[in-house]
Amino acid sequence: MSLNRLLTVTVTGWAILVLGSVGARVALLSSPMSVTESIAWLFVAFAPAAVVLSIFRGPSSPTVAQVLYDVEHTKDGDSGRSARGGRAS
Repeated sequence: MSLNRLLTVTVTGWAILVLGSVGARVALLSSPMSVTESIAWLFVAFAPAAVVLSIFRGPSSPTVAQVLYDVEHTKDGDSGRSARGGRAS
């Protein structure tokens, strides 16, 4: 499982778990929630997702060295062969 998929599943699962807990709290206690308590529960549900998305934004852009290497080792009529003329594995 890739890191992006794992993070997506974890963040989504956390939000569902917290919101399910809120639903269970309302169903079992049958007491209304205040606006402040509702905002606190939403913060608990979605703040970790915001932190994860800000830290793991996605793949970084390639460096100049990587781009130059790719350009140098990729030719128009290469068709899967390496720069020395042998077959690419």
